[in-house]
Amino acid sequence: MPGAFMAELLKLRKRPATFILLGVNVALVALFGYFIAYLFVVVLPTDDGLPPGVIDALLATLRPEAAGGYAVSNSSSISGPIALILGVLATGSEYTLRTVRLMVTQRPRRVALLLGKLGALAVGAVLLAISTLLSAVLSATLIAVLEGQPTTPPSGSDLIAALGAAWLVLLAWVSLGVALGVLLRGTGLPIGIGLVWGLVVEATFSALPFGGTIEAIKRGLLSVNASALGGSLTPGIDVTGGFGSVPEIEPVVAVAVLAGYVLVLGGVAVAVFARREIS
Repeated sequence: MPGAFMAELLKLRKRPATFILLGVNVALVALFGYFIAYLFVVVLPTDDGLPPGVIDALLATLRPEAAGGYAVSNSSSISGPIALILGVLATGSEYTLRTVRLMVTQRPRRVALLLGKLGALAVGAVLLAISTLLSAVLSATLIAVLEGQPTTPPSGSDLIAALGAAWLVLLAWVSLGVALGVLLRGTGLPIGIGLVWGLVVEATFSALPFGGTIEAIKRGLLSVNASALGGSLTPGIDVTGGFGSVPEIEPVVAVAVLAGYVLVLGGVAVAVFARREIS
């Protein structure tokens, strides 16, 4: 197990896509998480559709002191697909490049191999979470300078809590990518299905109003639980910016749901990889 973990960590470090994805993540968090929203609020007149209360709520989320909670709240919709791609590449590329046969003929058992890969990807999720928070804090600080507002950063304890929450959210997305890569034995189709789920299905259900079955489904979504977890880190500030329709979810419940995704998806990937014949 330690040997498999170190080998997978080396592969993750040597893979150029890892650092490309980290750079893309930083750019996407800054662009879609902050600057497009900022330009939208600044350029659009208040009498053209957005009430002043929504604008004030959105600007409040862009302040540096709210960067931790806002980054966690948006980590699923922005950084989540990046984490999913990282997970798919780690497993699906072994089938695409036909290196999976060589892997399973070496000394470690299949379960140890995949657990080592999951451990290395957990480290990769930490790097993604750090890049997400770093981009959020720097972007929020720049916007505060442009607006002539205080540039007080989040406290150290708030950043640590946000880092842990963002890591859990991104680890859930990584686990989804790992499971899809193993189940579908490739990269293209798993990435496509994962992006459709994250950018279309989850986004559609998140925008629907409460009620009955819809609310029950929403409570199980990655993005909704990420928003609930981010909101718990910024009490008094609506991290949805006044637009969202997020049910009341306790932080403990959100953590349990996200951890459930990690355990179930990781367990499915390990079980399938251990039992299925390599062809």
